[in-house]
Amino acid sequence: KRRCKDDMTCSLSAVPLLFFFLPSILACLLPATLCCVLPSTSSLLLPPSCEVDMASTSTPVQNVEVTLSRPKFFLLLGDSITQLSSSPDGGWGATLADTYIRKADVVNKGFSGYTTRSMRFALKRVLESAGVPTAFKPDFATIFLGANDAALPGRSSGQHVPVEEYKENLRYIAEQVKAIHADVKLIFITPPPIDEVAFLETERKKWGVVADTPSRTNPIAGQYAAACEEVAEGMSAPCLNLHRDMQSPASSPLFAYIEKVVEPSWQSYLNDGLHLSRAGNAFVANALLGLIEVAYPDLRPDRLPLFLPPFPLIDHDKGEEAFADPALK
Repeated sequence: KRRCKDDMTCSLSAVPLLFFFLPSILACLLPATLCCVLPSTSSLLLPPSCEVDMASTSTPVQNVEVTLSRPKFFLLLGDSITQLSSSPDGGWGATLADTYIRKADVVNKGFSGYTTRSMRFALKRVLESAGVPTAFKPDFATIFLGANDAALPGRSSGQHVPVEEYKENLRYIAEQVKAIHADVKLIFITPPPIDEVAFLETERKKWGVVADTPSRTNPIAGQYAAACEEVAEGMSAPCLNLHRDMQSPASSPLFAYIEKVVEPSWQSYLNDGLHLSRAGNAFVANALLGLIEVAYPDLRPDRLPLFLPPFPLIDHDKGEEAFADPALK
């Protein structure tokens, strides 16, 4: 038998092998409930009791409902709270798009600083930029405006829109969207609450505003939230009342959907007193998906077909014909 001249060298040379086989050894020795915490990479051999969260091991592809027709079209209309929602850092719009990937195309048309008056005047151009109505007709739309309308009159921002005009503008925007597609599913979203202390600090530091009071107050934001609900009710459309639900989540009709993302203090939903923090985006995403499930169950992601077949189901012998839209034949 060959012996090592240096016992220390032999011991060290065995270390890499030990680390290579250690995960498999632990998988055999540890209970099944513990082995699943090991990294599920292809370099590790996991026992059958561990479930690997991979697409190839999820629902069998033969059970997937597929469509060759155009996927649903979701349109998000709003101000900066909508514009910023596409942030990959947990934005509610990004979460919606990810939830509906290959089920619906989510188009963000949020414009920082806009009021309902701004959106009303710009609506034709906004819709054209989204391919509406020439190429697309929205199947679902959110109208999330009012945080800027609720600015106090006479302040430097010049964004104040009186409540009655606000309501009329909301109705106009919704009616124009419905005129393009009568069956569009609408959801109105109210302005969130205002953290007046934090927002005054933001105005002073970020925008150089010299004032003793903020240009927005929480009670006034509440008036615009109530007005938004009134418009939604008049149009028989659901409304996500963020002003109410963020401050009193336990009394929200959507509590079952937001319970896991409720924070001890509603101020934590805002990162500057007005715009949404990561926690606020999570709140909106969960509440909105919950409201879609309640109000429009046919739009639940698990009820929509997958756009184009999964790779294993592609008939490559047919070439482009395998992907042809039957509606265009």
